[in-house]
Amino acid sequence: MTTPRLRILIVDDDALVRGALVRQLRAAGFDVVGCAADAGTAVEQAEKLRPDVVTMDVDLGRGASGLEATRVIAARLRTCVVVVTSQDVREAALEAGACGFVSKFDALERLVPGIVTAHRGCQDAHGHRVP
Repeated sequence: MTTPRLRILIVDDDALVRGALVRQLRAAGFDVVGCAADAGTAVEQAEKLRPDVVTMDVDLGRGASGLEATRVIAARLRTCVVVVTSQDVREAALEAGACGFVSKFDALERLVPGIVTAHRGCQDAHGHRVP
């Protein structure tokens, strides 16, 4: 699969997970433009950096959840959000506006194709050009 050069914002409260995602996505040819560890920073970074895709964990520790940040980012910015979590919240993630869902248990093999597929679906749904 040819990977488009998408700009990615990674949101996860675990620094080790963020680092692993950065390495995996950069190795796949994505441009990781930023990282956030909480929902508030995620929304701020998404507004500032305007990524093509946000990968979003659900459990972000204290404060707002990843689902709440997904709602804001998807609605306000019309940015593609792919929820990447170990929790079984697929339906809630999609209801919050996520364009895709990847289990952390399958992330090594499904994250890259999941991001590409979700991004194309989001762009089609919003009427934008698909790269």
